[in-house]
Amino acid sequence: MKKRVHPAKVVILILLGLVVLFVGGFILWAQGAYPADDTALLAMAGTAEAKVTDKGAYVFFDPIPASGANGKGKSGLIFYPGGKVKPEAYAPLLLQIAASGHPVVLCRMPLNLAVFKSSAAANVFAMRSDTRWAIGGHSLGGSMAAFYAYKHPDAVAGLVLLGSYPAQGNSFASSTLPVLSVFGSLDMGIDKIRQYKPLLPSSTHYVELEGGNHAQFGNYGFQAGDGTATIPRLSQQNLALKAIVDFLEGLPEQ
Repeated sequence: MKKRVHPAKVVILILLGLVVLFVGGFILWAQGAYPADDTALLAMAGTAEAKVTDKGAYVFFDPIPASGANGKGKSGLIFYPGGKVKPEAYAPLLLQIAASGHPVVLCRMPLNLAVFKSSAAANVFAMRSDTRWAIGGHSLGGSMAAFYAYKHPDAVAGLVLLGSYPAQGNSFASSTLPVLSVFGSLDMGIDKIRQYKPLLPSSTHYVELEGGNHAQFGNYGFQAGDGTATIPRLSQQNLALKAIVDFLEGLPEQ
């Protein structure tokens, strides 16, 4: 006589199968990240003005010569990359920030999604305690940087958002934290950026880049759903660079 399988076991097996399919599908989806272009990969080699040290989970962009040990006395930027974007894609912009005299630490994220390691900045504070750090990022990376700043307001000197905004529930409306918000007028998320302005301090410095879009803060090509930029990528990054450097230079002493 054929042994009968209990219905509950069948249900459990089906659910386990669905979980495996979902997890496997999600991992495949997350691994399909936008790749860094040749310009970005070249920037990872550094220049005469800034060196790049790749430590795996963290990539350090340091000014040459450093102003003190590891840029001591300067404000630096901890940077979270956008979702499903290879972190190296931001090397051209971050390298120029470092060349301007401000150290930058690029955080690599599990599955290229900052939501899985929003606490990445904590290790930077431990490794480079001699630098005054702002935190920031692009797109999802900016939202997760804002989440970290919301949870640890005394740890960061400022917040930099590139084509990004805080998640609902992470309000800085009553905060005195210096915040810079830079976005393109053709950004795919422009409506959300404007909608969530009330979550940021009234003192937030906004820089809208006319003709800029979402993807051109990095070097990873066109992003699905994004607006078509009417200014060159380099122009958009140079405008963002000036805004970020001015912001870092203006941060108050802690």
